[in-house]
Amino acid sequence: MKRTVFSRSQFWTCVKEEGRPFEDFCTRLQYLARQCDFAEMDNMVRDKIVFSIKEKPLKERLLREDNPTLQKVKDLCLAFEVTQIEIKKMNKAGTTTSGNDQSRSVAPLQQVKKKKFAPEPSKRICKQCGLEHRPRQCPAYGKTCQKCKGKNHFATVCRSGQKNKTPHKTKVHEVEIGSEEAEQHFWVGELETDKGKRWSVNAKVCDTEIKMKVDTGAETSTIPAKLWEKIKRKPRLRESRMTLKAFGNTKIENEGTATVPISVGEKQIRTEIFVTKGQTTPILGLQACMKLNLIQKGKNGQHIQANAIDLVKKEKTNKWPNPLTKQDL
Repeated sequence: MKRTVFSRSQFWTCVKEEGRPFEDFCTRLQYLARQCDFAEMDNMVRDKIVFSIKEKPLKERLLREDNPTLQKVKDLCLAFEVTQIEIKKMNKAGTTTSGNDQSRSVAPLQQVKKKKFAPEPSKRICKQCGLEHRPRQCPAYGKTCQKCKGKNHFATVCRSGQKNKTPHKTKVHEVEIGSEEAEQHFWVGELETDKGKRWSVNAKVCDTEIKMKVDTGAETSTIPAKLWEKIKRKPRLRESRMTLKAFGNTKIENEGTATVPISVGEKQIRTEIFVTKGQTTPILGLQACMKLNLIQKGKNGQHIQANAIDLVKKEKTNKWPNPLTKQDL
């Protein structure tokens, strides 16, 4: 059973803790937003970020923008955060040259701030319910899973489908937020066809056509480093604090992330993609698939069904060497 009202309450009351990186706060908001069934999820996340900003100069800068996108707001916030860190480093360097007495007086103050605003260690994301709560207060305790009929966990975090996965195929199904934060596990469903075949589409990443697997169980989109190097007009990679993990807690090393244009047929979006090391399969994650209209939610809000048969019929030309057919669905 979906708890939309509770999920939205969690979303709107989420606050950015002092000293916590903006990127972690934004990722947390996007995770909570996915549980809320917002009609315009990106706009809700954007508004929540603007409402949560405490720094007056940054808030004024954001409010001057005329209907900014979520990506624009994220870029401005990240730039402001980097600038503040650099200013603090410059001020600290100037302080250390003014004498030992002054440096001794600053150190205790810094220790007090760190202790005062440190994240509460006893509160973390629970693997049984997918929510944040204190120990021994899990709302899933005693409940029956609607997916596997097991006890003490919700269907949204059910792991019943993990054991039958092919061991040599590596999939991105969860994201772990920084080593200093509590682990956040995103367990979601996966698209399955009647014949158990994999569903792939030919997507254009920047200026290069790449065959990518449609994986609704993936929290993000990925591309191996060897394929990334073949893309000519690609943006610079940004260093990422995210850790990609597959089922079985297998970590997938990555070289960084970038925001790129991806198009399938006439539909084009801009989305984040991780560049992975080693022999991995190019993957279109859940959010990218939904924005590209490749999939849509069923009436119960939990099932995912294909929504690309008409698109494939139109694109059945030499442009797509291996088009998707009804037999593949």
